[in-house]
Amino acid sequence: MIKKFNDFLGQDDIDTIRKKIKSNNWAYGQKSKHSANYSFWAMREPLELDSFFTHTLFNKIKKITGNNLAFQRIYFNGHTAGSFGYEHKDTGITGMVDNPTLSRSEVTFLIYCNSEWKSEWGGYTAFKKDEDDYEIIYPKPWSAVYFQADITHHATPISIAFNDLRVTLAYKLIDLDKVQNV
Repeated sequence: MIKKFNDFLGQDDIDTIRKKIKSNNWAYGQKSKHSANYSFWAMREPLELDSFFTHTLFNKIKKITGNNLAFQRIYFNGHTAGSFGYEHKDTGITGMVDNPTLSRSEVTFLIYCNSEWKSEWGGYTAFKKDEDDYEIIYPKPWSAVYFQADITHHATPISIAFNDLRVTLAYKLIDLDKVQNV
């Protein structure tokens, strides 16, 4: 399951997210997986302590997905020119990695937080369909992609023509209805 959402944020939501991004509370060193030898930017501040992210925005996510969700982690990631993400899965955030039935309840909601994006800048999210086929999602400003956390994916390289930070806001979630059916 991979679903795109456009135009679900109001201007007040976008302004609040922009303000948080500009807080200069970023650190370099985040990794897509522990064995990766490449890092990217992440915000140090735990968004789970901010009611805008845990209530206001989270309630919008639950409403547009139509799912009974609980959040595990909420955070910003950032990539600069020349950087990219290693292929990874988002499963295991709840310690369910060894239980494939339970890990199917894990989902991710990823919001693209740049106000402008050009296709030549790269930075797409690539979802692996099989060994040599990918579904590519364009990081349309203020859109989102919602997907099963067990789908292998990565951010494609960012062009050197881009001179800012490609920012995503990730919600690592549990679909509570799927957990109840286990």
